[in-house]
Amino acid sequence: MDWEKWEGKKVFLRTDKDKVFSGIVKEVADIGDGIIFISLIDRFGLWITVPVSKIAELKEEVEKNGQP
Repeated sequence: MDWEKWEGKKVFLRTDKDKVFSGIVKEVADIGDGIIFISLIDRFGLWITVPVSKIAELKEEVEKNGQP
């Protein structure tokens, strides 16, 4: 998957341990050997970093008017 396409997007993210985050993706870091991290600023202003291997669900959030 092209993880970089998520940068700048408002997303809903659920981990494999059912932790849920909502916010804007600020960084996608590929550190090699297939290890990739997604970092976002969540709705509370906290910096959250999750390895993509732990993501169970990731989707773009859409406003009620149909715009992201």
